[in-house]
Amino acid sequence: MKVIFSEKLLKSIPKERYNCILSEIKEFYQEYVEKEFNIREMKNGWSVRRIIGTTNIQEIYKFRVNSKDRILFTYGKYIGLREEFLNSIVFLEFCNHDSQIIRAKNINSNEYIEEKFDEQIDNIYCDYKYEANTCISRVVSIKELIEMAEDNDERAIYYLNDDQFDLISRDIKPLFLFGSAGSGKTTISINKAYILSNNQLKVGYFTYSDNLVDEAQKIFNNIYKNDDTHNDLTNIEEVTFNCLNNYIIRKSQKTSIVNYEQFERWINNILSKNISNRRVKLQPRDIFREIRGIIKGIVPIDWITIEIEIKRLSSEFVEYLINSQYAVEKDNKIIIKNACLADLNTEINNNIKLYKNQFIKDLEIIYCVIDEYIINHKIIDEQLYLNLPNRYSIFTYEEKVIIYDIAQRYQQWLESNNKFDENDIVRIALSKVIKEEKNKFDYIICDEIQDLTELQIYFLLKLVNNKNNILFCGDFNQTINPTFFDTGRVEAIYKIYNGMSNFKERIIKANYRSSKSIVKFANKLTSLKIYVLGKNKRNDYFEKSVRDSLGNIRLIKNCISKDELLSILKKRAYVDIIVSDDEEKYNLINNSKENKLVFTVSDYKGLENEYIIGYNIISKFKDKWNEILHKNIESNNNELRYYFNLLYVLVTRARNNILLIEDDFNEDLIKYFKEYIEVINEFDYKKLGLDRISTKDEHYKKAIRLENNKQYIQAIESYKNADLNESELKQEVGRCEALQKILEGYYKEGAEELLKLKEYKYAMDSYLKCEDYLNVIKCGVLGQMTYKEIENILSFIDLDIVDYVTQRRNSIDWYEEFKKVYINHIEEQLGLLSKNVDSVIEVIDKIAVHNK
Repeated sequence: MKVIFSEKLLKSIPKERYNCILSEIKEFYQEYVEKEFNIREMKNGWSVRRIIGTTNIQEIYKFRVNSKDRILFTYGKYIGLREEFLNSIVFLEFCNHDSQIIRAKNINSNEYIEEKFDEQIDNIYCDYKYEANTCISRVVSIKELIEMAEDNDERAIYYLNDDQFDLISRDIKPLFLFGSAGSGKTTISINKAYILSNNQLKVGYFTYSDNLVDEAQKIFNNIYKNDDTHNDLTNIEEVTFNCLNNYIIRKSQKTSIVNYEQFERWINNILSKNISNRRVKLQPRDIFREIRGIIKGIVPIDWITIEIEIKRLSSEFVEYLINSQYAVEKDNKIIIKNACLADLNTEINNNIKLYKNQFIKDLEIIYCVIDEYIINHKIIDEQLYLNLPNRYSIFTYEEKVIIYDIAQRYQQWLESNNKFDENDIVRIALSKVIKEEKNKFDYIICDEIQDLTELQIYFLLKLVNNKNNILFCGDFNQTINPTFFDTGRVEAIYKIYNGMSNFKERIIKANYRSSKSIVKFANKLTSLKIYVLGKNKRNDYFEKSVRDSLGNIRLIKNCISKDELLSILKKRAYVDIIVSDDEEKYNLINNSKENKLVFTVSDYKGLENEYIIGYNIISKFKDKWNEILHKNIESNNNELRYYFNLLYVLVTRARNNILLIEDDFNEDLIKYFKEYIEVINEFDYKKLGLDRISTKDEHYKKAIRLENNKQYIQAIESYKNADLNESELKQEVGRCEALQKILEGYYKEGAEELLKLKEYKYAMDSYLKCEDYLNVIKCGVLGQMTYKEIENILSFIDLDIVDYVTQRRNSIDWYEEFKKVYINHIEEQLGLLSKNVDSVIEVIDKIAVHNK
């Protein structure tokens, strides 16, 4: 029996009474289950009554929490839920006699009569509407209901509307699923993984963020726990959730990746003077984006010359290529026309005669040559980069010359220091994967595909046994991270790799996250983008708001000091400040004594909050918005799309309210959005909805979310706002400071600090990055890991752990603890061996008796 919570219920409960009311719901439901779903057998105190006169829903009930509170509920069969939810209780809404809706019926609380209150509820809710396909609903188990009542846990899974359920139940493949921010793409992909596990398929679920992987795993486990219908064949262990880079690290047998933070330190220390002395001004993040996404991350299959020695191919295949005009012969080599690769692939795979002629093996040789090129060319050719069409880069020819020069120096620095960035390790992992037939997946699912480079996407294609068994989810409108992403490019690569067959495309337009006013603003922004840049049929669509909340978008001329603006965050965990880029961020927080909990739009990817303050988001790029509004276009479309995406991501990070604080108004832009933006002149906390003060617990939970998202500097500020005691604060801040050092590439220093804090798991990970295997073992021992767990972590290197530690026993003070761990391991192994011996003896005895 499942419990369904409507979002209206959770929103209608006053925050200060949230835990209390959920506890009452929990007790009601537990008794309902104990009485075998017979309401008549429950205690009279609940006073369950049917609402009289219901028309839109066949039957709605209310139960009495106390003299002033009621909970409305119904059953799945009355609101058209799917078969497995027909008998589920659906809790609809909380009703209190002091609420505005009851006061509107002129009930005087001084003359309050409980029966009158019930009559008024009947009058108000007799026409109650609830549409499961357009309302947010959560599926909750009793255990999760208890957790929600105790600590406001919101990890419940969502009820899928009909469109979402159709997407996961039908065998649509390969599928490219486009969806707006908060549209439920992740929910769909996780449910798809679960359905595949019922079919005993080995599924690889990938995403770019560690935090998203952890959340996806939790949701998947909850789906399994809540599914009363799963069969004996369900094998959830066949679904593995992977952060792509962590998976590639393991596959490439490397220990660490040079990330943006380390790149930024390198470029500021070594190349900043070279850049600043030129006419062109470039920011490190923009340079990193171009190198990561294009110069090192693009897969130029359709641009490179593919040459193969004739002797490597069968004579029949060579003749076929030339006669079919797929290739030409030159100097004992066959030069493949790469524009024909997809047609060639399709024809050979679909033509039985050609297939039987073993042309398929010749085709594999062509793709091996392509793979060799991709693996061996760490950066694309300079002329190829400089001559790319404008849509592939936001930079001018002059800027690209500078960036390519930086890319070459960067690659030299990596190689001379035996370092690798994420594109390097993909190439190493790719060289291993193409030689493997085993350990591949039956199905690949990748969420947030827009965060990946083409090379990473190409790697994923190599991981799946059947090239059609793919589900990619993404949103082109959220492409602001340092990557180049183009849906057409992904499809072109797939066609070349898999023949002319292509992705099926589906778009989901529902927005479950943001209030109605924010969704309307986002749609108006899309209209402007289509007007200026033309419509992109895959990526330009209008969203539908699911949430009831109206919300507000306000704009104010900057009339507040930086310190006062930052001080807002000290007492309000539900607020975040977002700026356009690193330069604006440093301008805002530099020399400030107040809270420095500020994000760039790129920093904030994967996060959300109730209230977002955007600081100089429009003013920063006033000239670009003038270009857009007046269609006096000097920039290329790709660059202008970036500014649209920047504003789109900012607004869709908010659940309810947005406040734009601008130094320099763009009057034309304000006029364009006049129906959706309220321009105000006074910074009044109450009128702006900033008068609520957060609890210490809210700040603490925010800190945990930020730390999990690797926003360590901001997490430190949130831990400080949580008003922890001195000891707790020292631990939390110390850990985040150490993790920030590790993020910046100071592995040894960070690991040593974590070891002092007894944060053994984190310390172990960092010692692994700097290949200090003795301290990896030490952290495992002190962290009370088993020998087998330590062995598994070091399995990628050829290391005899016992011999390695024993040789150094005189220089370590934890040798006795290591001995205990190893002895426990041996005893466990002997125990298993003993059981096996006993089983063997028992079988022998049975055979012996049978033979007699």
